[in-house]
Amino acid sequence: MTPLPDAWLALKRKRGIELRVGNVPLRLSVPDAAGFLAMKIRAKLEQRPEKTKDCFDIFAYVKLMGVKTVLSSLAQAGQEGRLIQAQLVDLFREPSSPGVRDVLDYAGSLEPTEQELLAQAVVDLFSDFF
Repeated sequence: MTPLPDAWLALKRKRGIELRVGNVPLRLSVPDAAGFLAMKIRAKLEQRPEKTKDCFDIFAYVKLMGVKTVLSSLAQAGQEGRLIQAQLVDLFREPSSPGVRDVLDYAGSLEPTEQELLAQAVVDLFSDFF
């Protein structure tokens, strides 16, 4: 695990959830979308820029949570949210952008046509962020 200097940001707007493991309650704090994305973007840009997993995680998270939910969280985060949104645009603006390339590399053994389709799907997902 890579320690992040601003880990506090990931839990700034946290929400608590409770899971049960057998009969034992387990309480966890999970970040909102802005916190999660801030953590992942920092990891990609500063901590481990050579790794492809962080951009894949960002793509999967936005796909899972939905663009509207993520944009709402970024709006609630104010200036931090605007910075995160600008960084997402830089990473996922077009098929040749670094985040899109990372998603393709992380996805592994796709045929060229499949790579083109996935690249366009990634760009399309983030198009509302521009």
